[in-house]
Amino acid sequence: MLAPERVLQPDDASVEILKACDGSRSIDEISAILAEEYSASIDEIRQDVIEFVQDMADRGYIEG
Repeated sequence: MLAPERVLQPDDASVEILKACDGSRSIDEISAILAEEYSASIDEIRQDVIEFVQDMADRGYIEG
């Protein structure tokens, strides 16, 4: 991921979240997709997704 004067190298989980962020899916929909894919608790995944998306938004890397 490129940002002005920065290069980011997201880990595998971050890449999966970014790929699911298509502009039409909600946090709950993204969380459900990833929870199913990774056979994990949707509540745990949702918290990770919220934290990641908020961090990326706070840094100005994503909008929405």
